Amino acid sequence: MASLARKALTFFGDPKGGVSLLLVFLFAVLMGITALAVDLVRYFGAKSAILQATHVSSELISKNSLFVPENTLRRVSETAAGFELGGLQNGSLLTKTAVLKDLTFSYEEERKTLNVALTAEIPTTLMSFFSFSENLQVSAEIQSGLYTDPVELVIVLDRSLGAASSGKLGIAQAALTVFLDQLMRLPRKEGAEQIAVGLIPFGNAYTNVSPYKSWVEAGAWPTEYPPEVPGSVTWSGLLEEQRWCVDVREGSAGMSSLSPALQKFPLILDLQMEVDPETGEALYSVATDPACSDNPVLPLQRTIPAVKQAISETTGHGDAMPGRALVWAERVLSADWAADWNIEAGLPAANLAETSKMVLMIINSEAASIEDQALLADKCQALKAEGVTLHVLDYSESESLQAALRICANPAHAYREISDDGTLAKGLTEIARSLLKVRITAVSYK
Repeated sequence: MASLARKALTFFGDPKGGVSLLLVFLFAVLMGITALAVDLVRYFGAKSAILQATHVSSELISKNSLFVPENTLRRVSETAAGFELGGLQNGSLLTKTAVLKDLTFSYEEERKTLNVALTAEIPTTLMSFFSFSENLQVSAEIQSGLYTDPVELVIVLDRSLGAASSGKLGIAQAALTVFLDQLMRLPRKEGAEQIAVGLIPFGNAYTNVSPYKSWVEAGAWPTEYPPEVPGSVTWSGLLEEQRWCVDVREGSAGMSSLSPALQKFPLILDLQMEVDPETGEALYSVATDPACSDNPVLPLQRTIPAVKQAISETTGHGDAMPGRALVWAERVLSADWAADWNIEAGLPAANLAETSKMVLMIINSEAASIEDQALLADKCQALKAEGVTLHVLDYSESESLQAALRICANPAHAYREISDDGTLAKGLTEIARSLLKVRITAVSYK
């Protein structure tokens, strides 16, 4: 023991021994400073990456939470967040940032807000090695408000006989039912009106506009039927609620949005009178031209279930006339027709700065006439000039019609070529998703 003490005194008394100890001490301090510097660089880089990963996850979840199953959405968002954190497996000490530990999200229905929280672990490789610090856990949270701006949407549905016989009409009806359910789930902005949807089932030049009998030319509407004259009728309810149509107006009014208050429509309605052999009394029935469809144009509705019902009741009829259908789409959206449709105050809206107007066309037929394609081109240009968004879901197989529909879409990416029911459903979901707006309301970091 005494010998060991003498050796220690000799070492500490030796100037070379003191220098060695000082070098060891300085080396330890230098390594600690280096470790701190490296980890501080990583920390601030990781903080930025965590915030960015939370922003990416929040946007992804916000735009898809109403359309994608929760488990799928969680898996995809975790993958996206991990990618944003970056360099976890193969990066250098300086490029490694953080490891995703947890990602949670919740939607508050009453407040229409979505909360996304992300927790990540920041490795402190050198500091941990020297026992200066353990890995750090950092959390970021983003709260977003979800809303939908006021929008008026007209669905232009090809229900021609060709679309029905090919089965494409049935596929479109099923896909539109899901689409309308998605629209009903969209949150609306506080104080703003809900989405309004109209329907134009097209398949002929004759258009069923029941019950708007005031639109027809003076003196055209029949009056000589019971109870005004003796006899009975085969229909229930009012005559204007039965199957009748209007023809195309003459001149430029035939393709314009001129109000029927200014120029009336030719009436397509026939009543047939027969004598009941048992009673001997006159029996009146509706015998309108078969070219007139059972399915009327449906003006803008805030009650979307009514639109769903009308779509489900749509049957195959006539030939494809998308150009003529767009004429009626313009009329359904035109504020000049507000008094004519007489739905409710403010429909259709006159202020495009406050209300977006859209047309959603689903074209299922193989062809349309040259005249109708020319009308289609004219109406597409007119609607574009009015600021209307034109979504085209093209299920057709006619090259000339496809070319016209591509030009019609506004903007250009609103054209979607449909190959099967899966791509049709996907296209409709993309349209519903585009209506959802997201606004970040709070960001926290700890």
